[in-house]
Amino acid sequence: MFLAIDVGNTNVTIGIFKGDTLRATWRLATDIDRLGDEYGSLILSLVQHSGLSTDEVKDAAMTCVVPELEPVFQMVCSRYFGVTPLVVGVGTRTGLKVLTRTATTWAAPLLRVRASLSRRLFSGRQSCIAWSLPGRMPPSDAIQ
Repeated sequence: MFLAIDVGNTNVTIGIFKGDTLRATWRLATDIDRLGDEYGSLILSLVQHSGLSTDEVKDAAMTCVVPELEPVFQMVCSRYFGVTPLVVGVGTRTGLKVLTRTATTWAAPLLRVRASLSRRLFSGRQSCIAWSLPGRMPPSDAIQ
């Protein structure tokens, strides 16, 4: 399975994929004062409550706009899932061409994760458009 983590200023969104299927998703409050073991035990509890096993997680990727929490979630991935996450940031090379005016803004890491997942889900197609719910930034991206 694949663990995806998006650490935002307000929420931490976590998802677990099995193949192309999203098996579970959770949202936690972002808190720079929370320790790695606190996040880890909470996430572990949520995973187990969903009937999933941390042993099945073989890969992880994360994006983080809160610099203080990047090492915290790297430790969570390592200690509780036994994986080293790919940390996706502005300079991360994904092999994708993102066609948007906001590619160099604060939303760039989220864009690249969304683009990578879209490419995986819709492989074999030349292009796709990823669209967010209202109120999310950026609302859409063209991906080639």
